[in-house]
Amino acid sequence: MSDIWENVLLALLTLLPIAAFWWSKKRVEPKANETLEQRREEYGEAMVARYGEPQQMLWTRDMPLLFYEDFMVLVGIQVPYGCIANVTCNNSNDFGPGECYQVIVRTTLPGHEFLHVLMDTDMEEAIGMVEYIRNHADKERHP
Repeated sequence: MSDIWENVLLALLTLLPIAAFWWSKKRVEPKANETLEQRREEYGEAMVARYGEPQQMLWTRDMPLLFYEDFMVLVGIQVPYGCIANVTCNNSNDFGPGECYQVIVRTTLPGHEFLHVLMDTDMEEAIGMVEYIRNHADKERHP
């Protein structure tokens, strides 16, 4: 019976380093010398190249939100204002200091029902973003 356990232990000790190596290669790490500002700028440029020049670009913690006449671009997804069902914000840090707020946009887009955008620690800024998005969605519903 102990031979079985020795074989199981040997197999685990052999497979664990291989699995750890494989897992580390699957993760996508940002370029070592790339700053957050560079990633933000590259994202903004890519979205402008894809969707055109926005009427308004507002910055969040990680990326800009781009606002156009009939839609917005949120986390790389084109969201028509008419597809926005609800917008809210919440404190995404449940424990300890350093709270971070997020804006949550509920849409009717299949596969993209809930879109989350991280804001910084300023609750008023997060609420302002919610109101800004709601105003755009309301204009679509009530022209």
